[in-house]
Amino acid sequence: MIWFVLAWFLERVHLKVGAFSYGIEFSGIGAIDDVLDGTAKAPMAYRVLVPWLIDLVERICPTLKPHRLSVLYEPLKIALTGCALWAVAYGLGVRSALLIAAMLPATFLFDYWDWTGEMIGVALAFSGMPGWVAAGGMVAAMSRPETALLGSVVYWLETRDAAGALWGAGATLATIVAVRLITGKRELYCERWMWRQNWQDLQAILQNRPVYLGEISISLLVTVLTLVSVVSGKAGASWPVPVALLVAGWTMARAAETRVFSVCLLWISLLFRR
Repeated sequence: MIWFVLAWFLERVHLKVGAFSYGIEFSGIGAIDDVLDGTAKAPMAYRVLVPWLIDLVERICPTLKPHRLSVLYEPLKIALTGCALWAVAYGLGVRSALLIAAMLPATFLFDYWDWTGEMIGVALAFSGMPGWVAAGGMVAAMSRPETALLGSVVYWLETRDAAGALWGAGATLATIVAVRLITGKRELYCERWMWRQNWQDLQAILQNRPVYLGEISISLLVTVLTLVSVVSGKAGASWPVPVALLVAGWTMARAAETRVFSVCLLWISLLFRR
């Protein structure tokens, strides 16, 4: 229960920080109708977990649709954040979960929920339980499919259980394929490679006041702390995964949106646990 109470508090912060982005086409609640009617572009088109769940409830109880934000969307975001914190506590321990709850607000900006599925998938991989790896991978596959298989990689690196890793990867890949078959192939709404934009953001970093609290500055801080965890050995056997996430985040995503590095908080938390 504590994780859902913390998630409730965190969503209050997320709502206040990201209120300006509610309704934006490529953001969280703003993308739901486009995902459901088949007009959303990638990658939002493949982030179907929340849209499909909301659509299911609204089909059962149509009178809830006018109250989607307050009755369905926000409670679902709270539930997913609570599940993510629970998964961290289950996989890495209560201390890691509390540390991540404290760090998460620094990653908030736009109205997005997809990071929760990714964190659930990777955090459960630390549990050492193949069944949880498969379940977490399926959730991740419907939330952020581009990184969903990393949970199985983490599990294999930490346990060297190839059979369990293949089981998790199989369930994850099957979910990715199923979603793609249902949604079809979609064009990207942004460039495939974003490193030029990230370089421009870095060049303009001094425009932030104070400079150390700008979005790109927080992403740099998360990057440095993640690398410290890796270099110090605290990241453990799964250290290649956060390195890969950093490379992907700085080259293929908008690094100033710190949420793309949210899952790296798992390894940062290990700096203070091991």
